[in-house]
Amino acid sequence: EIARCYNNLAVRQELLLKTDVNPVEGSVLWHGLRLLVLDVSWLREIHWVKHLRLERNGFRELPSEIGSYLRQVVTLGLQYNDISSVPTCLLELPSLRELNLSHNKLSDIPSTNKWSSALKTLDLSHNKITSLPSRSYASAIRSFNLSNNNLHSVPLCVCAFATLRSLDLSNNPDILTLPAELGRLNNIEQLNLSGLRDLHDPPKNILRETEDCMRYLSNKLRNARPFYRMKLMLVGREDRGKTTLVARLQNKPCPILA
Repeated sequence: EIARCYNNLAVRQELLLKTDVNPVEGSVLWHGLRLLVLDVSWLREIHWVKHLRLERNGFRELPSEIGSYLRQVVTLGLQYNDISSVPTCLLELPSLRELNLSHNKLSDIPSTNKWSSALKTLDLSHNKITSLPSRSYASAIRSFNLSNNNLHSVPLCVCAFATLRSLDLSNNPDILTLPAELGRLNNIEQLNLSGLRDLHDPPKNILRETEDCMRYLSNKLRNARPFYRMKLMLVGREDRGKTTLVARLQNKPCPILA
């Protein structure tokens, strides 16, 4: 293991740059090396990389400068580490199409108004995420995996990811309902809700098929349009409090009975 055998950074860097580094294919395969720390100087030497695998290295954090050196990276594997937070720039890498952060210790995702416009696949499964920033926007994402987290509800920002085709919310047992706003996702082909034992809306007979579930949510959203003016008619026997109720609804003083 490079991390344990070579404490000298210069020696370790020299060895790394000879380990599964292929500039012709644009790939660097540094997975399973137990590096423990990701040094910025190494990233500087592989600024050309397009496919970077860094899983199973025992990383606890990522350098904030990572965005300056991975401008060309297309696929990035960071799964099976001990990462508890990621820098905002990671989600904004201009060429990034696939990002795997599964099997880490993330509890949240940094707030950024717009994720990379190239990002199509994001895997955040098997973390400790409880919510996502409400204003996050992903213009091209197609596959989003949030399974096996600590979500209490479906993040509303997900309902705005119009290009989504696959959404995995499985094994978040505290999710009890699906928001009607999910019905806006017209391109969804696969919706995984397994392990949501207490989910009661939509009804269980509708959950079996993605198409049925999305149609139900779409209809629910359509029927939930706001009304700015409504007519209310109260009927009943005389002297039963109808006038008093109307006065209360209009925030007016209650009439004094003779």
